Amino acid sequence: MHTLSNFINTNDPYVTPVPDKRLALTGSSLLTENITSAVTEITVESDEYFKNIKPSTLHAVQIGEEIIRFREVTSVRPYKLLDCQRGAYGTKALAHEKGTAVGMMMDYPYNTLFTDFSLQQEIAGNLGRFFTETGVSQMDFDGHEGCLSSGEGDYGMQAFAEKVFKDTGHTLVNGTSRSSHYYWHICHYWNWGEPWYGGFRESQGDFRLENQPFLERNYMPNMLGWFLLSSTTTSEDIEWMMARAAGYHAGFALVARYKNLQKNPNTAQLLTLIKLWQEAYKKKIFSADQLARLKNPENDFHLEQNNQGWQLYPFKKFKFEHAKQVLQPGQPTFSEWQLVNSNEEQPLNFTLTFMGKEGVIRNLWIELDGYFKLELPGEYEAGNSIVCNGTTIKIYNSKGGFKKEMALKQVIPTLKPGKHTIKFDCEFPDDNELTNRFIIKTISSPEIIQSK
Repeated sequence: MHTLSNFINTNDPYVTPVPDKRLALTGSSLLTENITSAVTEITVESDEYFKNIKPSTLHAVQIGEEIIRFREVTSVRPYKLLDCQRGAYGTKALAHEKGTAVGMMMDYPYNTLFTDFSLQQEIAGNLGRFFTETGVSQMDFDGHEGCLSSGEGDYGMQAFAEKVFKDTGHTLVNGTSRSSHYYWHICHYWNWGEPWYGGFRESQGDFRLENQPFLERNYMPNMLGWFLLSSTTTSEDIEWMMARAAGYHAGFALVARYKNLQKNPNTAQLLTLIKLWQEAYKKKIFSADQLARLKNPENDFHLEQNNQGWQLYPFKKFKFEHAKQVLQPGQPTFSEWQLVNSNEEQPLNFTLTFMGKEGVIRNLWIELDGYFKLELPGEYEAGNSIVCNGTTIKIYNSKGGFKKEMALKQVIPTLKPGKHTIKFDCEFPDDNELTNRFIIKTISSPEIIQSK
C-alpha cells in the first residue's frame, strides 16, 4: 500500500459535500458584513492570511460548511476576496452572517488539503483499521511531512505513524519520506529518491548516494529510492543502478508499468540483468575493492555469468571538452583529442552533452582517425545529450528523458585497439557560453570472480 499520509483529495468525503471542521487552516479572519449565497466579493476584517497567495494551489477558504475559491484579496481596506467561486468542490453556496470566521485552507500543489491534529489521528485510525481488516502488511508514509500541518511539529509526524502502527492488528512493514528520533524504532526502511525528474543518473542521483552513509549511521538498511523503468530504459541504465545497489548492498523500488514493459524492446534483457545483479550481491561475490568501485557513480560496469564463474566488466572513460574559441579568420575552430583503446575492438560508444543554462548549438560533426566523419545537422538545446552505442544515436533532454532517435546514413566504424584521434566542432550561439562535454567509453577485459 502507498499513501501520501494525511493528504486529502478535494473529492474526499472529508471535503465534499460538507467539509470537515478539522481541515487545516493557515489562519482566519472575520466577515465584516452579511453575505448571500450569490455574492462574489467577500469583505474580511484582515488580509493577513489571504495576501500571500502564491504558495497556494487551490486559493480556497472555508466558511462554515462552504468552501469558496477566490482570485486575490485587495491590498487596501476594505479588504475583499475577489472573483469568488461559491460552493467549490461540491459544497453548497450558503448565506453567512457578519462575524463568521473565514479560514484560509492549507493546501499542496497536488491539489490536496491537510488536517488538524484531531482529523489526522482519525485518518491514522482509518488506515490501521483498513490494514487489520484486509491483511495488507506493507506501506510507505510518503508525504509524511504533511503531518506538520497539525501544528504539532515532529510530534505530529511521529504520532500519526505510531497510531497507524499500533492500530494494525499484525506486523506492518513500513517506510517513510521523512523521519526523526522516535519513529526510528517503528520504521523498517527509508527509501526516498524520486524517479519523475529524469533518467536513472539525473533524477536526484546525488541525493540518493549521499543518503547511504546517513542510513548506515542510523542502523537502517541501505535503500536507493525509486526508479522508473520507461519504454526507453536501456541496459546501461539498469546496470548503473544495479552496480550502486551491489556496492551499497541496497534495496530500491522499481516503477515498472505494464505498458512500458510492453513497449520497451529490451524488457526481457533488463529484467534478466536485475535478477543477475541481485543474485550476485546477495551471494556477496564482490571484493572490498570492487564494492568501493561499484559505489562510485562515475564508474560503469557490465556483469555476466558463465561456466567460468562471474565476470565483471569495468568501463574506462575518456573525457574531453570543447568550448567556443575566438580565433583569427580562417583558422579551424575544431578540437582534437587522442585516446588509446587498450582493449579489444568494440563499438564506438560516446556521450556528447551540451553544458549550459540556455541557448542552442548547431551542425555538429565528429571525425574519427582522419577518415570517418559523422555529421549531426540541426539544433541542439543546452542540457541535451547525444548518446551513441555504436549502432544507434539517441537524443535525451536535460533531465535524461528520451526525445528521439536519429536516422543514420552511414555505418559507424568500430574502435580498434590502439591510438585514435577524435576531432569535433559545432556552431555556437553568439551570446551564450556553452561547453560540449564529450565522453568515450570502452569496455575492459573482465574480472573473473569465482562463486563463494
